[in-house]
Amino acid sequence: MSPTPERSRPSGRSPLKANIENINTGAQAAPPAPAAATLSPEPQAPPTPPAAAPDETKSVTVKLSSSVIGKAKSAVLQTSGKPGGHRSFAGLVQAAVEREVQRLAEEFNDGQPYESHHGEFRRGRPFS
Repeated sequence: MSPTPERSRPSGRSPLKANIENINTGAQAAPPAPAAATLSPEPQAPPTPPAAAPDETKSVTVKLSSSVIGKAKSAVLQTSGKPGGHRSFAGLVQAAVEREVQRLAEEFNDGQPYESHHGEFRRGRPFS
């Protein structure tokens, strides 16, 4: 078996030379900043808290009947470009779950939104 040839990497050894030009855009260069010793410390405003991040999306696996899946896919395909339609299957499912959670909160929780549950559901077959 013959030894493998050494791999050639062009990092910095390219025969092409970069031609860097100064381009005049008409904008004036910023004046040089004064030396740090001549700056007087200005009172700083307290840092603003970061904006609330949008909800993180997570994958969830659920089992739905084939007929419901088929109807949902058809609904997305036929309404994706229309006002009130959904652009994706996930968007349809998200909106449907949000509406149902709101309905349940109004019916069973005195109209108060449910708090987010951070635990796990019991897994396996129900006992009864």
